[in-house]
Amino acid sequence: IETGGSERARIDSSGRLFIGTTSQIDASASSNLQIANAFGPRINIARSDTTTASGNLLGAFDFYGNDSNGTFELCARILAEADLDHDTGDKPTRLVFSTTADGASSPTGRMRIDSSGRVLVAHNANIGGSKLQVSTTGANPASFNSWYNGADPAYLSLRKSRGGSAGTYTVVQDD
Repeated sequence: IETGGSERARIDSSGRLFIGTTSQIDASASSNLQIANAFGPRINIARSDTTTASGNLLGAFDFYGNDSNGTFELCARILAEADLDHDTGDKPTRLVFSTTADGASSPTGRMRIDSSGRVLVAHNANIGGSKLQVSTTGANPASFNSWYNGADPAYLSLRKSRGGSAGTYTVVQDD
């Protein structure tokens, strides 16, 4: 595909689409879309709507598998959604990451990053305002594990700043 006498895109004999390059970036047959740009390539996804409300989809990446019956089935998804109603210059947005559990037939939201920067793991509602929130149900409690194979021990550091800015901390617990 050419514009102004310059090649802009090419489809090779393997069906791979090259944009901004005339040769492969990655030799893998599964690298079907390859994009190059001197300023760093971008993929833009836009919702063309003047009334975006809380919960509206802005864009998504869906991942499908076709393993047993010849029908593609949704396996995982990354969504960008309006976190609140949008207005000019005010676009609160969240990212939702979903995966499909063993034995399940569709993805479930596993983690979200909301418009305030909170990371919510295994739930989708703010509980107490913490920036990192992990929730679980059933017999397995939420836990944090750290493994380190080195001379110094692994650790989890919980600190509280005495001032209004980062820098001086009080160690909450130290063993």
